[in-house]
Amino acid sequence: MDYYAILTNAGLAAIANAPVTGVPLTFTKFAAGDGGGEEYAPQADQSALKNQCWEGAVTSVRINADNPNLVEVRAVIPSSAGGFVVRELGLLNENGTLVAVANCPPTSKVLMTDGVTSEMEVGMQILVSSTENISLTVDPTVILVTQKALDTAMEAHNADPDAHGGGMVCTLTHAKSGTAHAFTGLGSRTGLVPCQFKATDGYTAGDTATIDGEAYTIQLTGADVPETDLFVSGKSVLVDVDTEGKMVNFKAGGGLTGGKLALADATEATVFNGKTFYAGDKALKTGTYDPDWAIEESW
Repeated sequence: MDYYAILTNAGLAAIANAPVTGVPLTFTKFAAGDGGGEEYAPQADQSALKNQCWEGAVTSVRINADNPNLVEVRAVIPSSAGGFVVRELGLLNENGTLVAVANCPPTSKVLMTDGVTSEMEVGMQILVSSTENISLTVDPTVILVTQKALDTAMEAHNADPDAHGGGMVCTLTHAKSGTAHAFTGLGSRTGLVPCQFKATDGYTAGDTATIDGEAYTIQLTGADVPETDLFVSGKSVLVDVDTEGKMVNFKAGGGLTGGKLALADATEATVFNGKTFYAGDKALKTGTYDPDWAIEESW
């Protein structure tokens, strides 16, 4: 069985009359049917499908890039429609006239209630002597997309680091000049953006920061003040960038910072001899207190 599409007599007449009337041929709707339950050859004198089962809007019309006289028209039978076998296709103009008809290999279009939710893309290629008299317009309010096209678009979207605002980890570039840390690469992301960077130099208490040229404040996620060695050269660092508050939030805090150690008043002389401890600052100290000597001295 050969499968092909032809212009109907009404379609040929519409194209022939277009230059005379000044009214172009406009493709508006697609129709699909089951051919009455059997295969058949499309006939030029047809004014309707043999047994139409579905009708819907044209979703794309374009001229073939390799052949300017070949018009490609497509539509999507949605997942909500079905319960028949597609054996015939029809193309209608704005007046509802069947301008082209085609037969096609029997393809089952099942109902969503049967557990299948896929749509079906159908199309025709119409060869005419000139496309100048064909209106290539589609109503944008009825355009549908196939699942395959949607999946492809979503994959491309998710691969774009700018696509999700703060939804994906952003990799920043880091450089330091004097006491200023310059980060770049945030781009158009807004909100609270999870970021990472590889430090090219270390942080010293009091250093400043910019992101893409804008001033940002470095702070910890805890209540402590950022201190020297918050990050060191060569390390990979995770931060949350708040574009509204202009803050670079480092996931640190809650440990023994210099501010907390300054509250400890132990000294070497008050800690048992040989025992190590931290107090006052981050330098490890060793106690010198000898209880035996202290007892002897007290006598």
